[in-house]
Amino acid sequence: MLRFLSERRGWVVAGFVALVLVVGLWMWGAPRAAARASTLMSDRLGVDAHIDLARLSLGGVELAGVELRGRHGGFVVRIDQVDAQMSLLRAVFSGTKSVRGVSARGIDVTVDLTHEGLDDSIAELRSQAFGTTSTRSVGSASTPGGGRTYAIDELSVHVVDSHGPLVSMTNVSLHKKRDDVLASVVNTLLGDKHTDHAAVGPSKLALSRREGEWKLRELEIDGASVRSLHDGEGKERPLASRLRQALSSLRPNTGTGTGTDTGTGTGTGT
Repeated sequence: MLRFLSERRGWVVAGFVALVLVVGLWMWGAPRAAARASTLMSDRLGVDAHIDLARLSLGGVELAGVELRGRHGGFVVRIDQVDAQMSLLRAVFSGTKSVRGVSARGIDVTVDLTHEGLDDSIAELRSQAFGTTSTRSVGSASTPGGGRTYAIDELSVHVVDSHGPLVSMTNVSLHKKRDDVLASVVNTLLGDKHTDHAAVGPSKLALSRREGEWKLRELEIDGASVRSLHDGEGKERPLASRLRQALSSLRPNTGTGTGTDTGTGTGTGT
């Protein structure tokens, strides 16, 4: 009996110590969470990051008022709210591996192709965010049912060049769960309504991963229209030229992508 009480008291003491550690960790980390998260995002993504508010809980981290800017200018990403589902205790030992899922809502992406620092900002973003994770991504893609869950809602994308608006997408959503991806967009506009443009109505896309490869499961497009103006000399239409230039500037290998973009421009002109 005395042995049982002694063991029980030991478990109570151990539980109390664990609770004190958790509360202490939360009290120590809460005031520094926003600054720490900003630093982690800056280092991880190669951007200038600012976070207005960060809340810690036993189930994860909530970030509010997130702003990401290219270190050399050219693009800005603003996010109303980001939630990361994770175990704070496991995060102490495993870091980002403890994250089970990430969701973001209210995202606005603005890209200015005319900004002189855009190329350097994209290069730094690519090297930091994608250069160190390519090997890991390939490995996770071959594991059926693996990976985190992702949810993106209320995403808007705006791209401008020297001629004005080039790409506008509103109310984009993207959800990934295990081996399935569902995406939708309310409106997509390439170009300007007053000049050459291509407009696409509400669209849905579904992908499934089978044996390590993503395959199209469903594609639905509700309405599309194209307006194109030819000049008298039969030159390439402005919209196709602008899209080709934008793609070539954003792709990693400009030289290799030029040939592909030319084909895209020709196809658009047909």
